[in-house]
Amino acid sequence: MSARRVKVARGDPTPRDGRVKEPTFTGSIRLECRVLSNPVSFLHIGSGAILIKASYKELAKAMEKRRDLGFLVKELKRRPDLFEYDYLGFTRYGGRLVIPGTTIKGMCRSRLELLTVAVDDEVQSCFRQASPPPRAEPRLGSHGWRHFRIWSPTTWEDRGPACDATKTKVVCLICDVFGAPGLSSRVYFGNFVEEEVSTCSLTLDHGEKIEAVEPGSVFMGEISFCYLKPFELGLVLAGLGATKDGAFMPILLGKSKYRVRKVIESSSERWKGKIVRFGNVIFSAKEIKLIEQPNMPKLPSGWIKERGLIIFRGDALKELISQLAKEASAKIPGLKLGFSELKSLAELEGGTHYG
Repeated sequence: MSARRVKVARGDPTPRDGRVKEPTFTGSIRLECRVLSNPVSFLHIGSGAILIKASYKELAKAMEKRRDLGFLVKELKRRPDLFEYDYLGFTRYGGRLVIPGTTIKGMCRSRLELLTVAVDDEVQSCFRQASPPPRAEPRLGSHGWRHFRIWSPTTWEDRGPACDATKTKVVCLICDVFGAPGLSSRVYFGNFVEEEVSTCSLTLDHGEKIEAVEPGSVFMGEISFCYLKPFELGLVLAGLGATKDGAFMPILLGKSKYRVRKVIESSSERWKGKIVRFGNVIFSAKEIKLIEQPNMPKLPSGWIKERGLIIFRGDALKELISQLAKEASAKIPGLKLGFSELKSLAELEGGTHYG
């Protein structure tokens, strides 16, 4: 099998000023992101910062001679043994652990690009987040081989250049929703902030040392949107794992999400020597708020109204998500709604490590 060139369906972008002929939604979604405990899974979203251990006793001794910054810099260059590389830190904003909104958006967009398969050699999305197809299928054990096989046949598709609204007037569906060069997004992902989170320092196989969030940890965040047609809002929810029954399926996020890892050392003894997973998370919507407008799409019953907002919670929320997911599935040819990369990964590995 070799790469297959397909045509990307493109059209005029939706006006960003509200001059939309069709009924649309503007509002927000409050969501929980939970790290799975079965299978045992950790989460690492790197900040780029490296935690350092310092020998303060030796450093203080060196600084007894002189206390100016220039001397300190020279001493550190002369005595690198005073500092020791420790762990890759988890992302923090204002001292709190967070999954950045940009990380969630990138994951959601990438999943949608991969979930959308060409039908009759035409596909509804370019590849902006996902990688173009390689010349040949990656060999077993080589970089990216799991990703390639999990998302096949999408990974065989050559979709050509990504959309660029600074060069052409037309864009694909995913770029119309999530934005492209010269075109703003209609979906805005806030940071997901720690709610019930525990961390530990892990030394993994291959000498990797990271600060990770433990199984069962919970983050909370919000996504806001404007001028989304019902199927487009359903599309965003599908990118987060929503299904036709209004529930969410587990998806993969962050570092080492495709590989089994062995914990060599841990700040928590319970994990030492364990075989674990990374990046197995599940989202769940807690509330959807829609701004009341004269020209609203048809809504299921059960919502409540507060200060000009139509609010969905509980069973009504689940029914709304189900309706939106079904509209996305009906409207978008080739959308693999309900596809589970976790199940595909388990099948790739013979069902190992999945309870």
